[in-house]
Amino acid sequence: MPQAVAPQGWESIGKADFLTDGSRLRLASTTSEYGPGELVLGQRGSFGADVSVAGRDRVEALDVASFAEGVEQWLIRIWRNQGVSIPPCQSCT
Repeated sequence: MPQAVAPQGWESIGKADFLTDGSRLRLASTTSEYGPGELVLGQRGSFGADVSVAGRDRVEALDVASFAEGVEQWLIRIWRNQGVSIPPCQSCT
């Protein structure tokens, strides 16, 4: 797993390892709304992810009733975990 260090000016807020039996991902927000596109992973397997955010201080400075569209920025880095594999899908045939 690469060292999960947030770039300068970004706050690292989470990291995870996950398995996927597909080659594409769709991102969902904390309100379960899906993003507009897909991330193409190329193949199924084991992946790691690191999530960083910038602009939180600007959101916190807004009035509670304000909708902070376009203020926060998110950086999601995904990499393939080497040496980890998952067995073939038994129900996919």
